[in-house]
This record gives sequence, structure tokens and C-alpha cells, in this order.
Amino acid sequence: MRVCRLLIALMVLVCSFTQAWAKDLNRAQIFSAVDAFVLSQTAGLPGKVKVSVGSVDPELSLAGCKQIDPYVPAGFRLWGESTVRVKCLSGSHWNISVPVRVAVIGSMLVAARPLSSGQVIGPGDLAIQTADLTKMPPDILHNPENALGKVVSSPVMAGYVLRSSMLHLPWVVFQGRPVKLVATGTNFRLTSMGQALGNAWPGQEVRVRVQSGKIVTGVVQGDGSVRVSY
Repeated sequence: MRVCRLLIALMVLVCSFTQAWAKDLNRAQIFSAVDAFVLSQTAGLPGKVKVSVGSVDPELSLAGCKQIDPYVPAGFRLWGESTVRVKCLSGSHWNISVPVRVAVIGSMLVAARPLSSGQVIGPGDLAIQTADLTKMPPDILHNPENALGKVVSSPVMAGYVLRSSMLHLPWVVFQGRPVKLVATGTNFRLTSMGQALGNAWPGQEVRVRVQSGKIVTGVVQGDGSVRVSY
């Protein structure tokens, strides 16, 4: 009787050890699979990617799995604090969420000195710093080519990160000056002259007074003309 009890206790101990070992094995597989998945999905990001995989809920009881599949929903961006789903494809049926932190260490442009409103950006106005881009605004500038020759919209302090919303193209249409109007429609194209009622750069809308006194609105083109569509 005593031997039977010892055998039962030993079997319980072995089963418990096996379950714990399988549980730890599952978690190790999940960690490795998620890490590899995130690195593959972020390979094209503009910088050095660092991935931190969070821990799986220790309260979850995950049965042994022969094949696991990490995935994210279509269109989901792995950026900053994110989540990867992991499902078991063979040996069991479970689907869990694993937290991940994706840091992207890359370059960004900052103002090398104070910039005034209306100033045209030159090489000496720019400096490059390195930071975790996932913690920055989405419209920050990375390359000097994206800022050189553009105009500062409002004053910028030295050291501030430059964003596309802070800069604009140089004006090609000036308030009070003559401007060429190009009117287009189905099977016709007409040109005339008018007077600009505001300053504008390519791609902006501007109001123009034509010779009859009527005011029309059009889109400024790269050559300084204004296109009006009918």
C-alpha cells in the first residue's frame, strides 16, 4: 500500500514537471517566433529597429503546440507600443495576444539656430539628430533635401524638430500682382490675365480678380499660373 502511494505521488510529480516544462517551452517558442516575426515585418522602416517582446500572461494555460503562427491584422502597423497575435496551428487550439515594443532609431532634422517666419531654409539652418522615431510626430523631416529652399511658416527655436507642417514652398503668386489664368474644361482651354488677391505657393488655392471684376478661385501651378477647372 505504501509503495502504491509512493508510485502515485511520483507520477503526479512527473506529470506536474512535464506540464511545467511544456508550458515554459511554449513560452520560449512564442518569444522567439514573435521576435523574428516583428523584425521581418519592420525590415523596411527608416532606421535601426529594436524589438522588445513582452511576457505572456502567466495565468494562461497553454497546451502543447507543434506549430505556432504570429500575425497582425491586415494594415496594422508595428510601431511603438503594439500587439502581436499568436495562434496554435497544430497540436492544440489557442490564440493569444503578446505585447511588443518597437523602437526605430533614426535620423531627424532639427533647427541648428533660431529660424524666423518667412526665412528660406539653407544648409546652415539644419542639423541632424538621432532619436526613437516612434516617439516623434508623424510628419517630422528626415532628409535635408525635404527642407532646403522651403520657407519657414512661423518662428522656430534652435534645437526644435522640423516638421513638414512648419515649412512651405516659396510663393510664386503675390498679392496685387498680375497672374496668368488657365481655364480648362471638357474640350477647351482658355488663358487670360487677372490680379492675385493673395500670396500662394504651388498646390495652394488663391483667389484672382479677372478683368470683368469677377473673382474666381484656382490652384497655383509650379510655373506661377493659376488653373481654374470648370
